[in-house]
Amino acid sequence: MKSSPEPRDPATDATVRSGGMLRLGRWAAVTGVVVGVLTLGACGHRGWSHGDDPAERVEHMVDRVFSKVDATDEQKARIGEIATAAWKELAPMREQWRESRSQAVVALTGEKVDRARLETLRTEQLAALQARSATLTTALADIAEVLTPEQRAQARERLERRADKHHGW
Repeated sequence: MKSSPEPRDPATDATVRSGGMLRLGRWAAVTGVVVGVLTLGACGHRGWSHGDDPAERVEHMVDRVFSKVDATDEQKARIGEIATAAWKELAPMREQWRESRSQAVVALTGEKVDRARLETLRTEQLAALQARSATLTTALADIAEVLTPEQRAQARERLERRADKHHGW
C-alpha cells in the first residue's frame, strides 16, 4: 500500500503526517478541549469531588482546561454557557442510545435475527449521530470564537504535546 505524500505546510493542512503519526490541525486542538469538556460533563460519572451536578462538572472542566490557555473569567463564563447548553442538548441522547442498544440486543438474540429491526436501528442511530455532530460542531465553533487566536494556538500546542506523549488523544 502506497503512502500519500506528506503535506509541507502544517498551517494549511488539517492533517499532517510526521513519522507516521497523524498530526492534529488547528481546529482539532479546540475540538479536543471541547469534546473533553462536553464528554466529561455528559458521561454521568459519580463521586467526583466537585459534585454530581453536570453543570458543576462542566464548570470545573471549563475552568481547568481554559485556565491553561490564560482565558479570562469572562471567556470562561461564556465558554461555560456554550458547553452547558450543548450538554443539555446532548444529554437526553444518552438514554436514546441505551434504548437502541437494548433493542439491538433483542433483535440479535431472538429466535430469529431481526435484520429489518437492526437496519432501522442503524439508520436511526446514524440520524442521531448527525444531530449530535451538528450540536458539537456548533459548540466547537462558538467556543473557538470566544478564544483569541493566541489562545487557540496555545491550545493547539498543548494538545499536540499531549497527542505526542499519549500517541493520540
